[in-house]
Amino acid sequence: MPGICDPERDRVVNSKKRYDCFLGTDLTITLHAMKVNTLLITGVNTNSCVLTTTITAQTCDFACIVVSDCVDPCDEASFHESALTVIERAFGWVMSADEALEAVRSENRHSLV
Repeated sequence: MPGICDPERDRVVNSKKRYDCFLGTDLTITLHAMKVNTLLITGVNTNSCVLTTTITAQTCDFACIVVSDCVDPCDEASFHESALTVIERAFGWVMSADEALEAVRSENRHSLV
């Protein structure tokens, strides 16, 4: 399988100014126009930016997978763990990078059948 990155389809949101990457950007419109339904969420500050983005994404009808080894706290580790617990209980799935990539590969295999 070729790399996960696809320069023809990947989009960079460089206008993010708030905790939530959807607020003040055209990300929701862009993702819906591309018919995206599942997001792999990575980033820094698990208990603010990652958590807020995941909640907003879920309320915009995206399925969310937070990649646990690709997010990091700027605060205490306990805040990181608490945020991941909140996400997993109400707003999406929490998986390692290996688990998330396997889920994506598995979904791609199933959609090709």
